[in-house]
Amino acid sequence: MARPPSPGLGYRGFTVTDADRVIHVFAGRVTEGTTSRTDPDRSLEHWLLTRLPSSLRHLHSVVAEALENDRDD
Repeated sequence: MARPPSPGLGYRGFTVTDADRVIHVFAGRVTEGTTSRTDPDRSLEHWLLTRLPSSLRHLHSVVAEALENDRDD
């Protein structure tokens, strides 16, 4: 499964990195390299949102709204 297309401007998911890997979480899909898994409830995105560092807290409402709006589609 390919990673979902980016919507352009606005929320485009979370990118989690460490020394060895990059994981992208967006639109109910968790992608690492060529491996992709589904997360239909977007629970990982919601969990990551609760873990934003204080320097990014101002983005909480923007991301929360984007996640909620996607549920309405």
